[in-house]
Amino acid sequence: MDARTLPSMAARHKLLDRFFRRADDGSVYFVWNASDEIKEKVAHILDRAAYHWRRGELDKAIEQAEAALRIAPDSPTANEIAIVYAIEAERSQQLKHMFDRIPRDLANTMPLAVLQAVALAHSGHESDARILVGKFAEQYTNDAYVLFARAEVSYATQQWNAAADTFRTLYGIHADFPYGHIHAAKALLASGDADTARGLLELRLQTQPRNADVYHLLGNCFEALGQITRARQQYREALSIQPDRGESHFRLGCLERRAGQFQAAGQHLRRALEQNPDSTEIVRELLAAGGRLSAGRGFVGLRHAVQAVRLLG
Repeated sequence: MDARTLPSMAARHKLLDRFFRRADDGSVYFVWNASDEIKEKVAHILDRAAYHWRRGELDKAIEQAEAALRIAPDSPTANEIAIVYAIEAERSQQLKHMFDRIPRDLANTMPLAVLQAVALAHSGHESDARILVGKFAEQYTNDAYVLFARAEVSYATQQWNAAADTFRTLYGIHADFPYGHIHAAKALLASGDADTARGLLELRLQTQPRNADVYHLLGNCFEALGQITRARQQYREALSIQPDRGESHFRLGCLERRAGQFQAAGQHLRRALEQNPDSTEIVRELLAAGGRLSAGRGFVGLRHAVQAVRLLG
């Protein structure tokens, strides 16, 4: 065998340590711990899930977490991560399915026990969700997952002010809590606190520098704060990550039109309309941009004009 194909001395020692043990009498015996093998494989898969989560690719993150659960359905860590990702992705049916299959003794342990309240809220059982999360809040007043569950129950039921208040409390006490920033920012924006939302999103960028959702919401924040140049920069950043992101094309198109950049506005608004062809709001903005471009290359075009007639009557 070519010496270059042999494992290094360190690698050979690692393999020996993993599969062989020396007894007190000096004899060597073979060992294999299936449990350790499973844990290592699950940890590797969850690392891949976290990679996709950091990029804002929640579909892929959930897919990897589900793969880990197929190997170790009783793993508390794998269940927790899968459920939190499903909460962030607002997967109502998947959340219900996840809790239906968790062993009862595991489902009754923290934090899974309190996260069931979020699943209930997403399933339309608001009263039961609030009773459950209230019970845990009495016992674990400032626990991060209890605060997270309370905030997410309010978010799921569109109680924006309550959600915003609880998210503020959560991150005020647990500044390094990794989850919930996207929903927190949306709730804060809905309640009129764009500056706090901006701060949370910029914090999220430290762990998710390639998340288009974060950049898009930062654009929303800067728009609300009247910082239009910075808003346009954030929407462009979102589109550099997700070129087909219709909502970012729409917001950027609106801002470009208002800045007098009618050709750029038309380009972005057409891309937005391709993603959402039944939107009268996009058609109105597109016609406004196209009207100023009727003598140039940026004219709206026959296909979009036909859509305008159909949608606007």
